[in-house]
Amino acid sequence: SEKSKPFDAVTLGEWFEANNLSEQIGGTGYLIELASTTPSAANIRAYAEIVREKLTRKLGAELPYALSVTIDEFRSARAITHIAATIWVETGGQKAIVIGKNGAVLKSVGEQARRDLERLLEGKVNLRTWVKVKRGWTTSGGRSRGWSGR
Repeated sequence: SEKSKPFDAVTLGEWFEANNLSEQIGGTGYLIELASTTPSAANIRAYAEIVREKLTRKLGAELPYALSVTIDEFRSARAITHIAATIWVETGGQKAIVIGKNGAVLKSVGEQARRDLERLLEGKVNLRTWVKVKRGWTTSGGRSRGWSGR
């Protein structure tokens, strides 16, 4: 199947309504289904959760409590979806745990997450991951400065 391109469902729905084409394409229900199954910026939190879930499974009890994943880039080009994910931790020690010896943990997590994302997005995915330290982001003061970590 050909990979779908991201779109803005609200704008598309308004265009179909304005041109009296909504019923010809299956109505609002079809647009809602299309929006929920088409890759888009609205689904980015789910992509971040896939990476976080793989970390949880790989690290188990070693998983740092203060860990979050953000998606910094999501774009499609030449039949490949490019995703850049940052894994946030609070200390250098936590960063070392997430990366693992010689990068083994991060590599394994990235490969597993990429495979899941390829199944979800029905196409090739180039997933790049980084681990960064941001001290204090889990405290209320860190969150009140406009950074949620998720």
